[in-house]
Amino acid sequence: MAWAQKLAGAFYHFPGIGYKVGVKRPCGAQIMGKILCGELQYGEIAGRALKRLIPGFGG
Repeated sequence: MAWAQKLAGAFYHFPGIGYKVGVKRPCGAQIMGKILCGELQYGEIAGRALKRLIPGFGG
């Protein structure tokens, strides 16, 4: 749940970006659905986001 708290904090700290990524994009709702169903974990999503935001992150 630590990753959930971090993602929520980022979403509320940067509402414009959170809206564009989490609400406006159809895949945002699909990803949240997978998290709620247990098919994905918050850490996986955070890792993907960090890899996109920070070149070279995660090897």
